[in-house]
Amino acid sequence: MFETWEDDMDGIHIVAFAEEEDPDGFEFLEILKEVARDNTHNKDLSIVWIDPDDFPLLITYWEKTFKVDLFRPQIGVVNVTDADSIWMEMDDDDDLPTAEELEDWIEDVLSGKVNTEDDDDDDDDDDDDDDDDDDDDDDDDDDDSDDDDDDDDDDNDDDDDDDDDDGDDDDDDDDDDDDDDDDDDDDDDDE
Repeated sequence: MFETWEDDMDGIHIVAFAEEEDPDGFEFLEILKEVARDNTHNKDLSIVWIDPDDFPLLITYWEKTFKVDLFRPQIGVVNVTDADSIWMEMDDDDDLPTAEELEDWIEDVLSGKVNTEDDDDDDDDDDDDDDDDDDDDDDDDDDDSDDDDDDDDDDNDDDDDDDDDDGDDDDDDDDDDDDDDDDDDDDDDDE
């Protein structure tokens, strides 16, 4: 779903969620339009506006994926390749950002000061490195056990060959018995 959005910003989009029918959403859209008008010369600026009311089945999905409350206007940066995102913090729940605050935030996004990696914890990166080292140790242990398994398989192959030889002899004996029964039936028909 995410990769259907094409752009020139290497998979990064500025996305605004706002309900046009909601008073806060309407006010936020007016601020957004003002910022867009002031920046029409900026070829790098592209904002995708989504009215959640138009997509009721996706609201829960977006809220879970982006970790935002769509009952309030939101603006953020979304990386379409992995759905990672970061959203503008609005200090006061009652007040929306001014056009200047929004424009400053957008300039930070375009300059790279705000990006989707900003909200990732540094501790997570350290843990990932430790996990990789542990995985390498486990791989070495697995290699040793694979060698042992190969030896066991060779022993089992020899046993299987012996079983096949025995089974073939039994089948031949059964065929001979069947032939004898057929001969007896032929004799009965002659009489």
